[in-house]
Amino acid sequence: MDTTIVKIARKKSSHSREEKKLFNPDLAIIPIMIARWGTSFEDAIISYQNEISFHKLGSFVGTRFEDLFNEICKDKKDKRLLELKNNKSISLAGKLKNIDIKFHASIHENIIQISISDNTKILKYRDATKRNELIDSFLMIGSHELKTPLNGIMGISSLLLEKELDADTLEMLELINKSSITLNNTINKMLKNIYLNNDSGQINVLEEIKIGDKIMESWPLIKRYLVDYEFSSNSIELKDTKSVHLPNGMIDDILMEILINLKRNTQPGKSIKVSSSDIHDGVILKIENHSNGIPPEYINKIFDPFFRYQDKINHSSGFEFGKAGMGMGLTIVKRYIDQIGGKIWFENKYEYEEGKENVVILNIEFPA
Repeated sequence: MDTTIVKIARKKSSHSREEKKLFNPDLAIIPIMIARWGTSFEDAIISYQNEISFHKLGSFVGTRFEDLFNEICKDKKDKRLLELKNNKSISLAGKLKNIDIKFHASIHENIIQISISDNTKILKYRDATKRNELIDSFLMIGSHELKTPLNGIMGISSLLLEKELDADTLEMLELINKSSITLNNTINKMLKNIYLNNDSGQINVLEEIKIGDKIMESWPLIKRYLVDYEFSSNSIELKDTKSVHLPNGMIDDILMEILINLKRNTQPGKSIKVSSSDIHDGVILKIENHSNGIPPEYINKIFDPFFRYQDKINHSSGFEFGKAGMGMGLTIVKRYIDQIGGKIWFENKYEYEEGKENVVILNIEFPA
């Protein structure tokens, strides 16, 4: 369109309400239909329907506009039709072909411009968002309420452990203290998950690190966690040279969650390998463990909050093979990586076959 004409049209539109409604099919929301009439609005017939709406809703070409309108409105259709005639436009929600839709119609001289959008996904997203907000609020309030008495239990049990006690009392106190620490860690993880979920996108003070160097600094911790596996200094191949910038403490949290995940998903005695290397825009960290692989239908769900594919949840007896946690650890890692603009994903090294040994690879890309 000529830019001069556009400028003139904009200038005129500020003076006339009718000129604002000039029909422009290029601005229509899809899927779109057009209805026309000759002498009477009641005779308006749908004369055009685009391909998207045809495949989604079936053909309406040749159908009376009022029949389509009545099918969508059902209740108060006469009142709504009068509203359209008087105001020259209407927007409403309804159903068409059992699909939740948003319907909009505008009258321009003897033409009715119709837009219909599928509201199903919008409604699902809205409901899911409200549900997630409610869950987050409940977990946050509940977690904070639990922290107060739990801190008392942890403090008192720690003090009592310093006293001279008989063996049975000492054993029970150690169990109380250990259980309270485990519960405290679980609550902290829940709160961290909520805070990351509600984060505004601002990142705390950054530290410049090299992933390989950080792994070697954590070597004593890594060895302790992976002592039951075929894992040694020969299992590590660190070739990254680029520095990455991460919020203080983030890499420590990420490594800890990876170690916990490895213990829960690697049978004792099986091999684990860690490697890092430079890529064009950062560093990639790969963690490989021998296991039965991840079923294809689960591989894209692993980072979802509270998702687990083991049969039972078990967060009170340590991090044991085959025993699922609460399903928050990898979610937190994913949100960390998303926060810094990186990527994280799992893959099976070989084609998945149920019950057959495979190699699962966790890939994490850190931007430089």
